[in-house]
Amino acid sequence: LGVVNAIDTGVSFKRFLGTGFLIGNRGFALTAAHVARKFDEGTVVAMFACESGGWQGIPVTHSEIHPREDVAAIKLSGDSWK
Repeated sequence: LGVVNAIDTGVSFKRFLGTGFLIGNRGFALTAAHVARKFDEGTVVAMFACESGGWQGIPVTHSEIHPREDVAAIKLSGDSWK
């Protein structure tokens, strides 16, 4: 998971926040709560390695932090992560 900035030519990677793990095939993932607490610092995307050797960023649209444990559920936009 990382923060990106929008620029005229697309997006630029700003900062790595942490890792996450996809759950099922509907765009849900888990990450650590301490990672999700950093989400308000910019546009957050899940980065996926492409077969072509590049990277694809999928925006995180929602997050829910567990009230007591260091875990958070996140939702990715679209369906290109399938």
